Amino acid sequence: MMLLGGAVTGQDVRRQGPAAVPASMGKGMGMITPSLLEIGMQTKFFLTIGDRIKMTDEQRTQITEIAFEFQKLAGEKKGDLGVADAELQRMLGRDQIDLIQVKAKLKEIQALQADVEYSGIESLLKAIKVLTHEQHLLIMTIATTAEPDKQNWR
Repeated sequence: MMLLGGAVTGQDVRRQGPAAVPASMGKGMGMITPSLLEIGMQTKFFLTIGDRIKMTDEQRTQITEIAFEFQKLAGEKKGDLGVADAELQRMLGRDQIDLIQVKAKLKEIQALQADVEYSGIESLLKAIKVLTHEQHLLIMTIATTAEPDKQNWR
């Protein structure tokens, strides 16, 4: 599930490793968190619907910072991905192709992609936690009452 093509803050999954702490979303949030993640992605971390969900200035500031940190990390990783892909293409263009090196480069590329996706999910979870439960419910109400083909989050 590639949630984010280039979306908001998080830390490098390789730096966190097995010590990563579970994100506690609160009692009963498991039912709506997947939908909130998807909506958060579509609405630039809920910022495009801030007025509709009565986002406070403090919430907007916190979420903007989360989004900025993610964008910064995603930009760095995309640069690394570009370099890794160029290296892979160079390997494949040789007369003698070392499949062990190719496999290692593919694993590196997959790890970079996973880092970006993980950071996006982590960042969206942070943004969700900034919002109140009433705002979560308002988002879900907006999502379920809009006509699917006319759903406009802007």
